[in-house]
Amino acid sequence: MKNKTLLLLLVLWLTVILTIFNVVQKPNFFSILAGIWNLFLIILIPVWMALLSACMGSHLLTDSTPEERIILGIALGMGAIGLTGFGLAIAGWGKPWILLTLLVSLTGFLLYTKKILSVWRDIQHIAQELRSSVKGIPRWIPASAGIGFVLAFLMGAAPPIDDFDALLYHLAVPKWWLRDGGLIFNHSLGYWMPHIVEGSFVIPMVLGRDTATHLIHLLWLTLTVLLLWLWARQVWNDSVAWDAVAILLTMPALLWLASWAYTEYALTFAGTAVIYSIWKWHSTKNT
Repeated sequence: MKNKTLLLLLVLWLTVILTIFNVVQKPNFFSILAGIWNLFLIILIPVWMALLSACMGSHLLTDSTPEERIILGIALGMGAIGLTGFGLAIAGWGKPWILLTLLVSLTGFLLYTKKILSVWRDIQHIAQELRSSVKGIPRWIPASAGIGFVLAFLMGAAPPIDDFDALLYHLAVPKWWLRDGGLIFNHSLGYWMPHIVEGSFVIPMVLGRDTATHLIHLLWLTLTVLLLWLWARQVWNDSVAWDAVAILLTMPALLWLASWAYTEYALTFAGTAVIYSIWKWHSTKNT
């Protein structure tokens, strides 16, 4: 006990001394706080959107399992958010105060109705199921999956400077909507493509956090992997479910692409979810 106390005091002393040293030697030391705040918002905005999406989507999935309410519910809610962002942008209402008013009002309503609490319980249920499903599974599979998603997250936290298609139209087109105050005649082919996912990109872009769009795309891959895990687990068992995840994540470009502001994984999830829903209907006859 005495040794632990001394070690703790040593760590605290080093922390204080090194902090003082850096502040004195580097007058711009506190400028890093702006970067930390920016990173916090980059993470907060997609998490906030996902939580609101889960609350909205679960209203349509009352007879579903907790896993389905979260996975499919987030997708349905993100679709609603994408359409809302698209509608506001092309109507010329893509203003920070309008979006923040909508987000805060919706959050307040969901807190008042305690919908967020029920979603939180579903999230805890999924976490518990994930923990229980790895028992007897080679640890390298969930460990590798976790490391892969951490690396994708770190790549996603970088500014969108290498996202070729994003800079061509996925982010460029929403930027044009906001700049022009709505739709105008444009010769670019990408300007007239479907824009539900880009509509969800509008929210972080209006709030000045373009990088957060990367994490929205990563969210779609996460939902796809979770749905694959859930589906394989129901048809077979935990071992096959994690083998399916491992096979999927061996695709070299999968996590790399997830860190860009693209739309591929929203489409991937939609296709997978449609087939899963048909299979579920065939199994349960629940429309």
